[in-house]
Amino acid sequence: MSSKAKPMQTVEIFFSYSHIDQRFKDQLETHLSLLKREGYVSSWHDRKIGAGEEWAGQIDDHLNTAQIILLLISADFVASDYCYDIEMRRALARHDAGEARVIPIILRGADWKNAPFGKLTALPTDGKPISNWSKRDDAYLNVVTNIRKAVKELSNNSEVLPQAKSDTSQKTLEQWLDLGDTLISQGDFEKALAPYEQAISLDPNDARAYRSKGYSLRRLNRLHEALTTYEQAYSLDPNNSDYYYGKGRVLEEMKRYEEALVAFDQAIRLDPYHPASYNAKGSTLYDLKRYEEALAAFEETIHLEPKYPYIYNYKGEVLYSLKRYEEALAAFDQSILNNPTDAVAYNLKGLALYSLKRYEEALDAFEETIFFDSDYAGAYKNKGQTLVGLGKLEEAKQAYKRAEQLGN
Repeated sequence: MSSKAKPMQTVEIFFSYSHIDQRFKDQLETHLSLLKREGYVSSWHDRKIGAGEEWAGQIDDHLNTAQIILLLISADFVASDYCYDIEMRRALARHDAGEARVIPIILRGADWKNAPFGKLTALPTDGKPISNWSKRDDAYLNVVTNIRKAVKELSNNSEVLPQAKSDTSQKTLEQWLDLGDTLISQGDFEKALAPYEQAISLDPNDARAYRSKGYSLRRLNRLHEALTTYEQAYSLDPNNSDYYYGKGRVLEEMKRYEEALVAFDQAIRLDPYHPASYNAKGSTLYDLKRYEEALAAFEETIHLEPKYPYIYNYKGEVLYSLKRYEEALAAFDQSILNNPTDAVAYNLKGLALYSLKRYEEALDAFEETIFFDSDYAGAYKNKGQTLVGLGKLEEAKQAYKRAEQLGN
């Protein structure tokens, strides 16, 4: 029997990377396998988003709660507006606030030392790019050894709840709220519930505690409890848009779309400058097949935040549903311009081109999709359909066969 002490909490690692560098990300994740087996870490990246799930919300949730954020640096990462302007800046803000630890990992040679993350200690040692090592396994070992040190430091510093149990009477309301928020930032939504309950016991009229408890319950997929908790929050503070937005997100996940729409509209009335509320409203209207209204909501999102994650994909999908294929194509091209490695955007572009009977261009788009995500089953199916349109039946059979192998 091992005498090794087990970590009190699993540390979540978030990978921020350009999809062009996926092979580096995959290799690094393989080298993290022992840390995962020991229970020290879990990992998250955008390839773990399931079909039909809301991309931006999933990424935001994990980026805002991961304890370690790995920036996988290359020239393509620096060139990506999404990686650089959204993920990196949010990661550094959390690092500076002491909420997370950001570690740059240099994959390939790039001009990065004057970037905002250039002040941080990069891995491998001395920032030598992994691609420059003659034995890459040695480079990954160097990286993982240092990640292990960071994980153990965080694990040792995060054993807060067991200590808190002995002095519950001494903590203030704000301290309980801070403790819950800390646990949320570590991704421990189950343990975060206890501090919020303590805060509520100290002040049953503090809406913030109900809001944060509701968020934790939603992340735990305890949706009915989350809904009741958000309703308690806005009954105490009916002028806070966050509480209606949170309620709307819960109702959306419950597929109660009409009620979710009412909640998002109320959030917008209280804060007409919150892009996430318009985006959520647009997604809900899309689910209700109210496409013109959904388009208007996505346009307002763009007006408030032109680089809102994947917003042009959403706009394009609505236009596609309206059979406005040329406009949909323009939206997908803008999405690709914002994030040149987004496999989903290329796939959607291919569908628009196929609908316009521009089969050769559609085929190119599906090939790009597969280049950035070689396991994208739907892209192979769409490629096969396009090849049929071009009369290339043998190639189509191979594409369909690959789609079937991948589960589509």
